[in-house]
Amino acid sequence: MIDLLTYFTPNSIISMDDTSYIKMMESLVYHCLKDYPQEVRQKALEDIQSKSRSRSPQDINLGKGFALIHSKIDEVEGIHAAVGLLPKPKKLLKGERIQCLLCIILPSSQGRVYLSLLAKLGRLLQQQEAQKTFSAAGKLLASGNHEDAAQRITDLIREFEQG
Repeated sequence: MIDLLTYFTPNSIISMDDTSYIKMMESLVYHCLKDYPQEVRQKALEDIQSKSRSRSPQDINLGKGFALIHSKIDEVEGIHAAVGLLPKPKKLLKGERIQCLLCIILPSSQGRVYLSLLAKLGRLLQQQEAQKTFSAAGKLLASGNHEDAAQRITDLIREFEQG
């Protein structure tokens, strides 16, 4: 059984500058893979960028303020995730404005786990409370209050996991 708190920890939550979509992707990939060599981070980033060029941007805009980027590369062990929060919604892709950009990087061998993770994450993000919590957390991060922002998101996930 997938537990979202295994992947989305307080340390995985970062504040995003109001910058370009490419810079945001780069920040998230580098955060996810901070303990890996530059070559591995670059390979994951190139994989994500090639997907965003070859598919409709709506494929990663989940709606309701959320978007997802991901990469499957065999140079990583396990699943790595990051949550990038903007202080306010921004038009980055086709579809709704985005305030939260999620990044997941995994080895190809973890495909089934990834699908289970996405299914559970999707159920969480469809909740109206999730939208409010991530929005409030983005504002807290922008004001320099990482601890409270991370705590709100962690509490939301914990409540969701407890059903």
